[in-house]
Amino acid sequence: MENAGRKEYEGTTRRLLLAFDIGTTFSGISYSILDPGKVPEIRPVTRYPSQEQVGGDSKIPTVIYYNKHGKPQAIGAETLKEGIEADAEEEEWQVARWFKLHLRPKSAVVAGEEPVPPLPCNKTVTEVFTDFMVYLHNCAKTYITETHGAPLYASLSKDIIYVLTHPNGWAGPQQTAMRQAAINGRLVPNTVEGKARVMFVTEGEASLHFCLSNGLDLSVAKDEEEEEGPPKKKVKLTKAAKAKADAKKEKGGNGVLIVDAGGGTIDVTSYSQQPDGSYTEIAIPECDFQGSAYVTMRAKKWFTNLLKATRFEPDAETLTQRFDRSTKHVFRKEDEPHHIQFASIREKEPALKIRSGRLTMEGTDVASFFKPSVDCIVNAVKKQSAAARVPIRSVFLVGGFSASPWLFSQVQAAIDPLGITVSRPDSHVNKAVSNGAVSFFLDSLVSSRVSRATYGIEVAPTYDSTNREHMKRGLKVKVHPATGLPHLDGGFWAVLRKGVEVKTTQEFIQRDFRLQRQTREALNTYSTKILGYTGDLPNPKWLDEDPDKFAEVCKVEADISTVTASEKKSATGETYYQIEVAIVLLFGLTELKAQIAWKENVSRKFKPSCSMAHTPWYPSQGTAGSDSKIPTVIYYHKNGKLAAIGAETLKEGIEVEVEEEDWQIARWFKLHLRPKSAFVAGEEPVPPLPCGKTVVEVFTDFVFYMHNCAEKFITETHGAVVWASLSKDISYVLTHPNGWAGPQQTAMREAAIKAGLVPDTPEGRARVVFVTEGEASLHFCLSNGMSLAAAKEEEDEPPRKKTKLSKAAAAKTKGATQAKEGDGVLIVDAGGGTVDVTSYCRQPDGSYVEIAIPQCYFQGSAYVTMRAKAWFTNFFKGSRFKDDVDALTHTFDTKTKPRFQKFDEKYHIPFASVRERDPALNVTAGRLKMEGSDIASFFKPSIDCIVNAVKEQSAAAHVPIRSVFMVGGFSASEWLFQQVKAQVEPLGIAVSIPDQHVNKAVASGAVSFFLDSMVSSRVSRAMYGLSIYQEYDSTNPDHVKRGHDVKVHKARGIPILHDYFKVILPKGVQVTATEEFVDHFHREAMDRASLNIQSSQILMYAGESQISSWIQDEPDMYPVVCRIEADLSKITATEGKNSKGETFYRIDFSIVLLFGLTELRAQLAYMEDGVEKRGPASIIFANGAFA
Repeated sequence: MENAGRKEYEGTTRRLLLAFDIGTTFSGISYSILDPGKVPEIRPVTRYPSQEQVGGDSKIPTVIYYNKHGKPQAIGAETLKEGIEADAEEEEWQVARWFKLHLRPKSAVVAGEEPVPPLPCNKTVTEVFTDFMVYLHNCAKTYITETHGAPLYASLSKDIIYVLTHPNGWAGPQQTAMRQAAINGRLVPNTVEGKARVMFVTEGEASLHFCLSNGLDLSVAKDEEEEEGPPKKKVKLTKAAKAKADAKKEKGGNGVLIVDAGGGTIDVTSYSQQPDGSYTEIAIPECDFQGSAYVTMRAKKWFTNLLKATRFEPDAETLTQRFDRSTKHVFRKEDEPHHIQFASIREKEPALKIRSGRLTMEGTDVASFFKPSVDCIVNAVKKQSAAARVPIRSVFLVGGFSASPWLFSQVQAAIDPLGITVSRPDSHVNKAVSNGAVSFFLDSLVSSRVSRATYGIEVAPTYDSTNREHMKRGLKVKVHPATGLPHLDGGFWAVLRKGVEVKTTQEFIQRDFRLQRQTREALNTYSTKILGYTGDLPNPKWLDEDPDKFAEVCKVEADISTVTASEKKSATGETYYQIEVAIVLLFGLTELKAQIAWKENVSRKFKPSCSMAHTPWYPSQGTAGSDSKIPTVIYYHKNGKLAAIGAETLKEGIEVEVEEEDWQIARWFKLHLRPKSAFVAGEEPVPPLPCGKTVVEVFTDFVFYMHNCAEKFITETHGAVVWASLSKDISYVLTHPNGWAGPQQTAMREAAIKAGLVPDTPEGRARVVFVTEGEASLHFCLSNGMSLAAAKEEEDEPPRKKTKLSKAAAAKTKGATQAKEGDGVLIVDAGGGTVDVTSYCRQPDGSYVEIAIPQCYFQGSAYVTMRAKAWFTNFFKGSRFKDDVDALTHTFDTKTKPRFQKFDEKYHIPFASVRERDPALNVTAGRLKMEGSDIASFFKPSIDCIVNAVKEQSAAAHVPIRSVFMVGGFSASEWLFQQVKAQVEPLGIAVSIPDQHVNKAVASGAVSFFLDSMVSSRVSRAMYGLSIYQEYDSTNPDHVKRGHDVKVHKARGIPILHDYFKVILPKGVQVTATEEFVDHFHREAMDRASLNIQSSQILMYAGESQISSWIQDEPDMYPVVCRIEADLSKITATEGKNSKGETFYRIDFSIVLLFGLTELRAQLAYMEDGVEKRGPASIIFANGAFA
């Protein structure tokens, strides 16, 4: 939840704020549209060209490929294209990776560390930064244009504010280089005003703002007896530690420490909250180069040494990539082996622990790669805690590296015994910096900062023969050219000492000092260097005392030509000119600001200095340069016991354990629950269920796992006390495709009961509710602020390519434009198994109604993969690669499929060692080269399905459909989205995708459904009715035709005909949520006891057009939906006489059905003493309704 206390934007004009987090390994963009008088919102950019997943984690690789001429060929998300390494090899591209590290200060380079990859094509680091900033700017432009419209972006593009982030240890030189990159990229002009539009914030401070703006409570920790949440392990502190903690506690307040663990750096910053709600730094921030990239560097060195002089030596790079992309992220156990797939399953070498193309590593080896980074964080926390003026009680880890379970657990284990709690935000830690950078601009919650070094200027004091320090430097005495007096160069005058807390508005004024020159013109400009001392001397006076620890921070320049100069006489009687000035520095901001001050008529005058000009030094320059979704997969042992489930199945090399232990897999098991009517002849078979399991048993295991995951997360996030107080009465909302109904709902509810989520009682069953994926997706769109109201007139929309419509389409569009209030919107939830299509129309009261029968098609992304696997199997049939089909299919499913977007390009799919080649089969360097047209053919049935569904819904809807919104994981496919858009928009229907995480639409929307219930009526999916008898009428030709089927009623003794279909609810009728469908019955029997139980079958007509009301005319078209059972024993029976004079009993009652909810409901109604009574009726769904 964003900062509830954020103020309205006080500016006078609308502006756009862009924040760029250019990380060592990954980068992100966040933005805010600043409207005067409105509270700004922080939004991440969640779509990038060629990105695998829309939403995803809002980050893209900080990588650029250049051609031989130095032109960028692939940047950011574009570098994720499968097989791009093959393109790079063929075209001789050069890569810029981890280029940010070339900008680090000289003092940050550690002797003996792994070398940073050199910059390509003789590029400077500023040039590479320029290319990447231009790319980020263009991505932001595209995203904002698509999300908010081209007119809005155009109105804001000339005056954009940029906030750039950088590590804690960076300062003026790095800021100047980044600002110059923004200027070179034409993001801002090279003017004072343009430069002022580029601002900076440290990654540590941005992370603090992220935590605060997302509702994370960083306030003073409560005393132990006041704390809520899970009980903490009590730690006995040493006497010295306890005494120190008590002393700090007496000073008042507690501190919080933010650890931003990123790709290149670990930034550690400590803060304390003040009474006014602001935060102050309480120790000098730390910046260490031990981010996740260094873990990968150590792993690469290990692989290189292991495989040296073996046939696998060329595979070290592939192993490093696999480790970096997978193993590093999922590593969590030191005592388990880890398997890294890097070659064909045909490869083996026992001596190197290589089997089936997988290298087996000991967990201790992987842990050793992490150890320096873990130690770095732990030591930094201890150092900050020792230096802070108030006790540190909490540590919050953010940044992409913090998502590592191993890193987090090791830091937590080492820090908790110090009496300091370690936590992670429950939001996306890897977008902390970019979102926090926007919050920094909007909220500015830090009121003071601690100086990182001792800052001052070089001075030349007049020589004093009685001063020992002067005498030591006697050989360096010079004569001042203007005054003629002896002086010493190399003196240092401190303006601000290291470790001092500095308010944001606090000025530090260098004492008035005299500038003396031989001519007045020589005094027209003033320039001096601001130096920073990072050594350990408490009071440095001379630059030669610790020369390696002094560095130029910046150069302050100013025009002082208008300042009055006084004439003086030198020791030799010559005239010289003197001006007395002061340097005013503001260190309390995130960027050093400076002014020149002088006295004129007793008052002080100020003149701003120019921006910090300097010639910084960079190492090597010149010579070189966490988804909120988990797999729906279960592995079982041979005995049917669980082996791995959900996220556990992502473990690198789990296939080795599967093979060794002979585990069986349940994948795509949800499809076994689909209705029989959903089966299509000739389709690819769904994988069978393992170990003789039923689909309900597999569902039981999975919902139990998900419940446990939720319990763990909520306990860690909100505390065990909160969970314990709520766990006995949890409401569960389960989602299912549009085409599913009672039988599937019953099976899913039964799984929840078997898993122990709810008891098998009416109250327990009522705690499990259902919603279709289509309706959940609607609620997701609405709860995320997406406007589904009528489309705007064309002049208010971003310009689109104009399409010539047919006369019919034009007429329909014109009518739609006029019917603004009632225009329809269509939600396409494209998931793994199904494509659910639902149409809605917004009502005047703000609710939504279905306007056509929802549809469900089994053409989700899994079917694309099935078609690909069939293609691979056929292509490699009879070749040595036939055993690699599963590996190819896996890579296609996880990489190629999500990233595919160009029909006319070739795609490279890695599946074997880089040593594998077979030109006849298009296999080079272990990669299969495929034509984009072949991949497009796998998608075509799914695309056609969606397009045809939109057309059918549009034709059937009783109001015009103007907009289509695509959600679900499959919608993140750029190819799918663009192809659907290209075919649907010519119909006068706009196609869009939300700017949030489309792959969590259903889960989030299901919660919104429970909370908001925005749908007020639904359209009946089919014609529902009952089988009844009719009294035989000899004058009715239809009855006469069926005379051979006449039976005699057992009680009344009259002739009757069975199997007449009485319609309760026609197909396609709009039904409100509370609308009741009542059917009146009477029953007769010879004895009263035979009437105690009523059992009626609800039938569904599955045909296209009902040719007869008699079931036997189309017996296969009337499947049983369910059976309604009710206890009639309390209803008063009346007596009657049949034709034989025998007494029979009759009762009159009604069955009340509610079809307008997401689940069929039933009641029994009857009259007693003239008053209607209601009672419960049970619904039993038919067996065999699914496979």
